[in-house]
Amino acid sequence: MIWERMDAIGGLHGLDKETFFLRVQDVRSHLAMVFHRFLGGDARRIAISVNNRAVRPWDPFLRTHPATITMPTERLRHASATVSVTPYVLPHHDRFENDAEYEAAGGPGGWGERQGFYVYRGRRLVVAGGWLGLGGTRAWTREASSRLARISVDLPLGIDAEWRIDVRKSLARPPGALRARLAAIGSACRDKAREVFAWRGGRVQSQSASVNYDPLWIGENRSGRLRYRINRAHPAVCAVEGRLDDTSLLDGLLALIERNVPVERIWLDVSEAEGAGATRLDSDESAELAAKIAALLAGFSSDESAPERLDRLLRHLPVDSPSLRQSVLKLVEERT
Repeated sequence: MIWERMDAIGGLHGLDKETFFLRVQDVRSHLAMVFHRFLGGDARRIAISVNNRAVRPWDPFLRTHPATITMPTERLRHASATVSVTPYVLPHHDRFENDAEYEAAGGPGGWGERQGFYVYRGRRLVVAGGWLGLGGTRAWTREASSRLARISVDLPLGIDAEWRIDVRKSLARPPGALRARLAAIGSACRDKAREVFAWRGGRVQSQSASVNYDPLWIGENRSGRLRYRINRAHPAVCAVEGRLDDTSLLDGLLALIERNVPVERIWLDVSEAEGAGATRLDSDESAELAAKIAALLAGFSSDESAPERLDRLLRHLPVDSPSLRQSVLKLVEERT
């Protein structure tokens, strides 16, 4: 099938050159999203081209990314049919190679718009994000903390009426009998996504990890108010305490920092800027951090080797850089 000489109904007629090509790019992105399973070979393979350029599939779930968390698939029975539901938590901004890769993963409309349920009918995408009106009396909305949550819902053919799929195949509403279970799945995925989104305080343990990570910051709910305190058992804190004859000064400083965490300011900054809070380091920042970590390692337990001490410290930081590790070990070796 070929579409050419688009008229006014298609929305591409009468536009200036720049606007026309921007609209064409939007069309390309939409096709890459809606038909990505056909373009990627997960269904009967098809080929689509726009202006003689092949459209590449856009996978909403980044299933090939090593930091994507795939939660267990559930199969729900309804109307003599089986609905397959698989939640995914996408990687934190810091786990992408560069900003261009991160923006591309956000998809058409960006990270905020593309969070939520992805409903497929016969492997063709019908709903690309949104929370399907779920969430109880106060329906979930698109929030910064849940932007990494995406849930695949596979519908077989023949249950359009139950899911109220419109004739354009662009809208769907889950039947009442499945809403509670879908809400529970969505809630679990949103909670996990929130952990990953807020990981600057401590890593989210992978499903295959056997090591527990002590976070630097610990959240506490006291009398209905959420407060954050610095973990006094964190190895970095213990290393500094071990060098002091009187630890009361350090404890007072940490208490002052705890009482002045600008939670609202941080939340507002992150909500207003998609990339706020990224920990990707440039060369000068990496060198400065390496020097500070090398100095800190001197206070760690001497019954461990330098690599063991370093790994124990880096385990608690939102920094995943082999080059940083090598730089620190080089500095430690030079000082010994």
